[in-house]
Amino acid sequence: MWQALAAHYKLNIEVVNTAIDPAFAFMPPDHDGKIRMDCSSSAAMANLLTIKDRFDIAFGNDPDADRHGIVDANGLMNPNHFLAVCVDYLITHRPEWAATLKVGKTLVSSSMIDRVVASHERELYEVPVGFKWFVDGLHEGWLAFGGEERRC
Repeated sequence: MWQALAAHYKLNIEVVNTAIDPAFAFMPPDHDGKIRMDCSSSAAMANLLTIKDRFDIAFGNDPDADRHGIVDANGLMNPNHFLAVCVDYLITHRPEWAATLKVGKTLVSSSMIDRVVASHERELYEVPVGFKWFVDGLHEGWLAFGGEERRC
């Protein structure tokens, strides 16, 4: 996925782990000793955190790339903070986006997103967990954004 994005947008990126392992042996255990793809967990993101000083910014994602983790020199960012800032930035800097476009988030995402959407006088589209709930709206063009992350 990352190589395709880099090629399409002509980005200079380094993929630090290209391993495809259905057992997820490359993943450190989470806080409870279980292996899970929780990109908002500093335990699950430990491998990326050890190399945070090599990059300005680093990303990790779960296997189907619908959740993310972001690491910078200060450590792991709160994904909900990023989503709220992202929504604010996109609404502010995309004047071609109609005011009628809804902003999607899942039930488990932070209410910070609700407040950002309300501050722009946009309609919030809240759905159960799963990116699949955003697909029709994004494809049909009535949804400007769809974000999912657990509450932190």
